[in-house]
Amino acid sequence: MKNHLVLALLLLPALCGLCYGEADLAVSVADSQDPVVLGTNFNYVVTISNNGPSVATSVILNDVLNANGTFQAIAAPEDWKCTSPQPGTQGSLTCTAEHLDSGKSVTLTLTIKPTSAGMLTDTANITSPVPDTNQANNTDYEDTTVIVSPTQ
Repeated sequence: MKNHLVLALLLLPALCGLCYGEADLAVSVADSQDPVVLGTNFNYVVTISNNGPSVATSVILNDVLNANGTFQAIAAPEDWKCTSPQPGTQGSLTCTAEHLDSGKSVTLTLTIKPTSAGMLTDTANITSPVPDTNQANNTDYEDTTVIVSPTQ
């Protein structure tokens, strides 16, 4: 009996993840073109994945665009609710979903207008209260070069 108790105590931390569920959320950001011409709209495509093994609940995406651009629009799946800056303004974007099933991915498209030449950076971070087995892939960013004219 004593050996069974010791074995149970040793296995409990490993099994705890199975009791409460674990997920591996991941986010990636890609630009639709690079470089982009100042004042010309382009897209950042944000892909959110759940590599499992369990469903991720209360999923939150935070997305921040640096000061060299403004949000114009967002296209998100209908089960994602987004709060974004007014079109033509700066700020951060937050999108939430009740859950993201294991093995599933969703894509959000952000339409951006560069407001000054130089480097434009979009940074995305994904979180959930479900324990995440790999937090190294929860944040991603994409740098986009903004030029004054196509011949630059």
